[in-house]
Amino acid sequence: MGDLSLYFSRREFKCHCNDPDCRGKKVTPSFVLLRGLDTLRKLAGAPITVNRGISCEKHNKSLKPIPGAKNSRHLPWYADAADIVIKGKSVREMAELALQVAVFRYGGIGIYKNRIHVDTRNYIARWPKACWQTQTEFKTLREMEKTL
Repeated sequence: MGDLSLYFSRREFKCHCNDPDCRGKKVTPSFVLLRGLDTLRKLAGAPITVNRGISCEKHNKSLKPIPGAKNSRHLPWYADAADIVIKGKSVREMAELALQVAVFRYGGIGIYKNRIHVDTRNYIARWPKACWQTQTEFKTLREMEKTL
């Protein structure tokens, strides 16, 4: 039981920087994101770990090996994104589950080597493009593995 939603707590979304006055430590994630993640958790039937929730500008720029996007949905003024891992699921399985949740299907889904990104922007975004046949269909597993 979380303190923000059925499954998620504030601490999971806080910025990981060392600045005690960081704005990313004070902002609450969007209600729509939280509802989407709760729905995804129920659908998956497995725990979800939030690797990255909200990031202040300073932390976003310092990410390695690649800094976060300048207009990242993780930034405090959006606060509608999460990088997640679903226990026991492959990256492809996680993305397939995310596509079943309307706020992610019609928002952002990014695929990384060991996690996915989900957000509730008001338009469809998918990346990397090399993993997607269309905005709702993947390329073959072999093609995806070459990309990641």
